[in-house]
Amino acid sequence: WYQRRVRALQLFRMECMVLNKLGFEMNSTTSSCYQDRFLKASEADCREHYLTEYLCDRALVHGERFLAYPPSVMAAAATALSRATFRPDQPAWTPTLAHYTRYSYEEIKPCMSDLLNMYKSEFNSTNRTHAAVWNRYTLPRYMLILKKSPIESLPDCH
Repeated sequence: WYQRRVRALQLFRMECMVLNKLGFEMNSTTSSCYQDRFLKASEADCREHYLTEYLCDRALVHGERFLAYPPSVMAAAATALSRATFRPDQPAWTPTLAHYTRYSYEEIKPCMSDLLNMYKSEFNSTNRTHAAVWNRYTLPRYMLILKKSPIESLPDCH
């Protein structure tokens, strides 16, 4: 037990050294770290930007279902779903997006499906648990994005 305690103490001191060296400036990677780059590659307009932001933010609240996806997949899936919502006549996933995200459409499709189901559920709900967030994105300032009905199903082609 003594050796385990000494190792634990050494580990604790090492962690303190690293944190002091970093000045305690640390953060975890979230989907927002990827959103701007992916939206730029998508040539997204304001509506797509706000819907992507909304979807990623709400996914954080829904927890377990979305914790299985890396933040980059979440951002890519939200970007593609936003494209599919606001540009139904164009592909949801382009070669440019595949290049910059390094994901194929098939790799992000399960996450897109979960995001779409979450969005539909919230859109059709009369009892919104986070009404303030919902109401914010129905304002003209946010391009009334949540007034737009979710797409019925994910596009087959990419």
